[in-house]
Amino acid sequence: MKDKYTVLLAGNPNVGKSTIFNALTGMKQHTGNWAGKTVSSAEGRYYFSGYTFSLLDLPGIYSLYGGSPDEKVATRVIYAGNYDCIVIAADATSLERNLDLVLQILEIDSRAVLCLNLCDEAEKKGIEINTDELSELLGIPVIRTAARSKKGIKELQNAVLDLVVGKTKTTFIKRSYDNETEKSVSLLCDLMRYKHKGENDLRRAALHILRSKDRHIIDSENKDILLDLPDSDEIKERIAKKYIEESKKIAGTCVRQKNQVINRILIDKIITSRCFGIPIMLMLFSLIFYITIVGANYPSQWLAFLFDRLKSVLVSAAANINIPVFLKEMLIDGVYTTLSDVVSVMLPPMAIFFPLFTLLEDLGYLPRVAFMLDPLFAKSGTNGKSALSMMMGFGCNACGVTGCRILNCQRQRNLAVITNNFAPCNGRFPTLIAIITIFLAGRMPIQIRSLGSTAILISAVL
Repeated sequence: MKDKYTVLLAGNPNVGKSTIFNALTGMKQHTGNWAGKTVSSAEGRYYFSGYTFSLLDLPGIYSLYGGSPDEKVATRVIYAGNYDCIVIAADATSLERNLDLVLQILEIDSRAVLCLNLCDEAEKKGIEINTDELSELLGIPVIRTAARSKKGIKELQNAVLDLVVGKTKTTFIKRSYDNETEKSVSLLCDLMRYKHKGENDLRRAALHILRSKDRHIIDSENKDILLDLPDSDEIKERIAKKYIEESKKIAGTCVRQKNQVINRILIDKIITSRCFGIPIMLMLFSLIFYITIVGANYPSQWLAFLFDRLKSVLVSAAANINIPVFLKEMLIDGVYTTLSDVVSVMLPPMAIFFPLFTLLEDLGYLPRVAFMLDPLFAKSGTNGKSALSMMMGFGCNACGVTGCRILNCQRQRNLAVITNNFAPCNGRFPTLIAIITIFLAGRMPIQIRSLGSTAILISAVL
């Protein structure tokens, strides 16, 4: 029996994965709630009961079958199988939404432990989860945690240890699909049978190939396999629908809601409706911009006053020690003045805007904004995710540009990066101008877009 094991940490964004990672390893990985925060993975170690565990924190994703870079990275790592256990982090306050990814991972590998994080928040909201029944339905251990207070971390470590040493056995739950999908699965299993895999492993690989269509994964199975399958897109949709139905069924069986005051479905219908959705969004972001711009005036004035007083002291000190004029102008009038002006003007708005932006993310409003704006952004060749990176650009263009990593393809990322420069920092221009700009940028000829891009980049540098 070996004494070193590799553990993956996977899950949706904003379920406390980084907090769980820090609680297990004792490290201080940066945590955040903005789009594209963890596209790369983090790695650390922890020691438990005489064993060494190498923990790899994968990017937060909603699905294994999307086209974004973070989804591809996570999928390929999981499918490669170079690990001993997967810890799947899920939000106990919204289990049904998280179960879709859980089922997708278990379709590939059942060597997993489900970590129900934020159980303290679930209790406050009157949510009860029958973990024993959930464990039986999924075929894997289920552990409750509240990673911020480190509750349940020892139990999670014990569950991982029992799994990797073979004390706990997980069960592969075979899910049946419609006849056409099952025929396609059988065909692929026959094509891959030469690899001498077990029947469950063949089925997992076949279902994953049908759903993902990832060329890298297909080649890793068999370079001679040609996926000439009838209605493959329909099969993909049927498999996706099966996951959703299964998630609803499991959540309906295991989750009980007490004292439910707010009807979330009704709220969703209002804030994403055609009549009220856009006006609510414009009013909400107008309020945020107003608070940011007006509220930043006072700290900006205080910082400017302090920097001016400090500049007077520096000028006097430079005169007393007879610093050459050119050196004084370069260091004090140039470097110091520029730096102090940037800090006094930019820091207060960013310190106000981004906490408010994070609050909207925690409330779950930003994904609904992306959903509402998706049809409009689709006309410019991108999708609603661009709205999130553009909104971040109102706080800081640099953050908006880095947030473009969440987009699905290189063309969409390039378009979002370019148009982010049309949204000056701190919300000086209305959101409507930025939306119109991205629409026009997608419809312009490539030559005009290239010329405009060059002009934007030059203006940004200046």
